Amino acid sequence: MSFRYLFSHKNEKRHSVIIKGDNLFTPSDKKPSTGYSAYTRFFAAIKNKTIQYVVKQPLNKILKHDELIQYYFNCIKNFEREKIIWDLVYPDQKAKLIVDHNELGAIRLVLPYFPGKRLNTYLSAELSSLTYCKILLALINAVRHFYELGLSHNDFNGNNVLIEEKENGTIKAYLIDFDRVSYIKNFASNSEWLVISRMLSDRRYIPHIPDIQYNPGFGYNVGYKDTPIILDFLRNHIVHLESEKFYKNTPN
Repeated sequence: MSFRYLFSHKNEKRHSVIIKGDNLFTPSDKKPSTGYSAYTRFFAAIKNKTIQYVVKQPLNKILKHDELIQYYFNCIKNFEREKIIWDLVYPDQKAKLIVDHNELGAIRLVLPYFPGKRLNTYLSAELSSLTYCKILLALINAVRHFYELGLSHNDFNGNNVLIEEKENGTIKAYLIDFDRVSYIKNFASNSEWLVISRMLSDRRYIPHIPDIQYNPGFGYNVGYKDTPIILDFLRNHIVHLESEKFYKNTPN
């Protein structure tokens, strides 16, 4: 299906438009969090207002002409790199880099929009043990996939993970914001596993995990090497929690 990004300076309506097949997408009233390295907008379908794309563009800079040219050149290179990484992580939902070389600063990285809420939103709420374990399972699977591609996020936090709760009860985690991603140099010391270790150490939701060392003062300190044991434990614990929920809701 054909895909076009029409910049505002080439559009009589004075706003950018994405054209995919017979569908039009325009900037949404809903605003994402603006990052430090780019200005970001949501684009939604005109027909039903459903958000479909996240569009990143360089931040505006007040620089001398030569410096501005170099700045936008670097932006293109950074977006090219981010696109390569995104396509590696999400090969079925690839990004598109749009550049109009006739207009200074007309540079856009178009990413698919993933539904869901940020991980921090969930961690700041009261959750059932079942939901917490499903989120953790989805998160570890997403991080493991990232690591098996040889990548480290380098800006991993609760705002850079989206959690989608599907209608069938399953949960999917998406890592986003790839502008600081690098290739792994040390499998043992990355922020991804620090977050996961803290989540695993929350005794409100997670009982003791056999074969994983627990420090009463600091909790777990896990890494990639521990994923088989942790994933197996979480899957079994989720089955147990789902069984408890089923029998609790079943009339006598």
